[in-house]
Amino acid sequence: MRKHLLQTFDDIYIINLNGMNNKQDENVFDIRCEVAIIFCVKKEEQSKPELANVYYESILGSRRFKFDWLNQHTLGDLNEEK
Repeated sequence: MRKHLLQTFDDIYIINLNGMNNKQDENVFDIRCEVAIIFCVKKEEQSKPELANVYYESILGSRRFKFDWLNQHTLGDLNEEK
């Protein structure tokens, strides 16, 4: 699936909110699974690079910290993965 996403989209933005339900890292939902937000962008017809550009950020901390971080940042703030 990862290979297909990389070949299909131009840009992929991933915000990993983690959430292992321990004192150092709370989940943003009341679930046991980790949580991530992913935006896949396909631009209009143009020459597409071989693989998508991937931008990634991992956020650890309290539920409040994660909500505040999401409110204060944009996709442009994410780091590009090499």
